[in-house]
Amino acid sequence: AVIHMRYPGGIHLELSEDANPNGGALFIGEKGHVRIDRGRFEVSEPGWKNVPLDNLPVQLDTARNHYRNFVDGIKERKRCVCDVEIGHRSATVCHLGNIARWVSQQTQTVGTRLAWDPVQEQFTNNALANTMLDRPRRKGFELPKV
Repeated sequence: AVIHMRYPGGIHLELSEDANPNGGALFIGEKGHVRIDRGRFEVSEPGWKNVPLDNLPVQLDTARNHYRNFVDGIKERKRCVCDVEIGHRSATVCHLGNIARWVSQQTQTVGTRLAWDPVQEQFTNNALANTMLDRPRRKGFELPKV
């Protein structure tokens, strides 16, 4: 299964179960690809590994150990590299992909387009998809309404 996601600004993300059977992530661009995994970094163009990253307009924080970064963040009252908002949005993308697959299976259609409102955290065009955002909860285990 391949899932296509389009973001504002023309960014296109393609999720494929077959792209990287060993885990990690494969990013394919117009000029080549980058494959990353825990402790592994491969590029299609050998010179890319030598590109200086110090002067790029966007600098990313690094954390070799997310657990340690989390504990240190609590102790030092600092924001983690992958804070709750980043973690939530990253997990949401995965859930949206799964929901897209489930909707296609339930309706026996291919290429179902779902429109997601990230502010309301609801699909704007598919009631079935919205039913998959939560599940029935047992008495005493309901989530509070906020």
